[in-house]
Amino acid sequence: AVAEIGFEILNSNYAIDTDPNSYAEIKIPTLSVVSSTSFTIADAISTYAPDTYVEFDIEMGSVLNVDVLQDFTIQLIRDGQVLPNTYSPSLLAGVGALGGSTRSRLGIVAKDSFDAVQLTINVPVNVGLFNSIKVYGISFQKLCKTTLNCNETVALVQGKAPVVINNERTGTQG
Repeated sequence: AVAEIGFEILNSNYAIDTDPNSYAEIKIPTLSVVSSTSFTIADAISTYAPDTYVEFDIEMGSVLNVDVLQDFTIQLIRDGQVLPNTYSPSLLAGVGALGGSTRSRLGIVAKDSFDAVQLTINVPVNVGLFNSIKVYGISFQKLCKTTLNCNETVALVQGKAPVVINNERTGTQG
């Protein structure tokens, strides 16, 4: 992982280990205006097939303002070339706990085969609001197509029927 000027990436290998409590840490500069940095994980041996779901497990460090928006972009790469499908969620950092942290999962379903995945963090303006972003891990899951019948209850069990729940297309009322 290579950081842009002012950013620092610590323990990058922890993003790919099997310990759910270890993490790579991306240090964000105290004073920055419209800055970004990328964290890329590549597999020199394997190429992942289309319909593979890739997910980053991240945590945004403590914030002083709940209205600050943190933007991310996930891009897939094959042979050094960025593929056309990307995912760019915007997360409200620190929701629920002023001065606390927010752990989230961000993912994308590949339309093409790929051998690397890149997480770009865009920091619109940072004047000491954020201190770091932790990357706890990345997971790859091969999705399979299945037919679901209308009006039939189906248990969506990991391993039998991989499922991705898109938070932008779900909600609760009540």
